[in-house]
Amino acid sequence: MKLIKTSSKGHQDYDLEVMLHLIIFGFIENTISLRKLEPACRVDVRFMYLSGGIKPSFMAFQRFIHDIFYAINQFLIQKENINTDVIYVDGTKIEANANKYTFVWKKS
Repeated sequence: MKLIKTSSKGHQDYDLEVMLHLIIFGFIENTISLRKLEPACRVDVRFMYLSGGIKPSFMAFQRFIHDIFYAINQFLIQKENINTDVIYVDGTKIEANANKYTFVWKKS
């Protein structure tokens, strides 16, 4: 967790490990929405135990996920020598289960 730079301005940051534990436990408990994760930290005893009493807002979770994503990208760019000048586009088409027989292929 030392890859993430924390700001010295504004509200004191939450513990990064605690935030990661809360998000992972939320995913395990099928609480995928960050807006549902916020009240879970206020009401659910399991989340309260993991959080140690802190009650982060959904924006705190959103900023944490954004910072983790940015830090992982920067780490991979530096360590794997990834060229960021080239943009790759994937053209994969996946058929949905909802309406199986109406898959339309567009001409290129």
